[in-house]
Amino acid sequence: MSPTRQTAAARTGPRLILVWYGFGLIMLLCVLALSLMPIKSTGVNDKVAHLVVYFLLAGWFGLLAGSRGALLLSLVAVIAYGGLIELLQAMMPYRHADWADLLADAIGALAGICLHFTPLRRLLLFVDRRLVQVFKS
Repeated sequence: MSPTRQTAAARTGPRLILVWYGFGLIMLLCVLALSLMPIKSTGVNDKVAHLVVYFLLAGWFGLLAGSRGALLLSLVAVIAYGGLIELLQAMMPYRHADWADLLADAIGALAGICLHFTPLRRLLLFVDRRLVQVFKS
């Protein structure tokens, strides 16, 4: 495959996009549930947990983005999701909202979105293409 064709193929998104977004939706729902539950101290720094979770969320949706616009939308959406969760936590009697949490979410999301530019994107596309071939046969 020529470099030009490979670059063009890498710009197109995965063919099983609904499956991959389905996994992302499951991750979002898990984050929502865990964020709204009463919690006991886990011994893990709260800000580090926020950073890692939003790194993974933005990384996942960033890998699925087929264009720079979709990449930016993924970043904004993940940060907005973190803001929404903070607002919901402010309404809970056993949770509280924290601007520092939202900042950690944004930093994690910004770092995670960069996964789009790593070989992980090519790996996702490779796995996606192989699964399409398996399902067709």
